[in-house]
Amino acid sequence: MRSRCLFLCAALIVTTSTQDRAGAEEPVSLIRNEYRQAYNLHNAESVLALYADDAVLLSEAGVFSGKSEIRKWLQIAFDQGSVLESITAIREKSGSTIAYGTGRTKRLVGQEVHLGRYLIVLEKRRGKWTIVEHASFNVH
Repeated sequence: MRSRCLFLCAALIVTTSTQDRAGAEEPVSLIRNEYRQAYNLHNAESVLALYADDAVLLSEAGVFSGKSEIRKWLQIAFDQGSVLESITAIREKSGSTIAYGTGRTKRLVGQEVHLGRYLIVLEKRRGKWTIVEHASFNVH
C-alpha cells in the first residue's frame, strides 16, 4: 500500500511538473517574439531592453559591444526601413541560467528580401532573461 501511494504521489508530481513546463513558453521563444514586435515598430528602446548591458552583437557590419553600439546597428536597419517579416526557430534549448536559439530570418528592406541566420545566447541575470551574445548574418 505504501509503495503504491509513493508511486501515485511521484506520478502526480511528474505530471504537474510536466504540465507547468508545457504551459510555459521557453525563454528564447519569448525573447524572439518580443524582439520581432519591437523591431518592426522600430522601437530601439524596447529592442535594447532585451539585451544585457555588456551584450555583444556580431554581424557583417562588425562587432558591436554594449547597448550604445548595438543601438547604432539597429539605427542603420531602422533608417533603411527594415522589417522582420519572419523569424523561424531551428533549435531552442534552455537550462536554468543559460539558453540559446538558432534560426532563419526574412527581412524586407523596401522591395528587397534579405534572408538571414541568427544565433542568440541568453543568460538569466537577477531573475530576468537577457541576450548576452547575438550573431546575425545575411545568407545568399
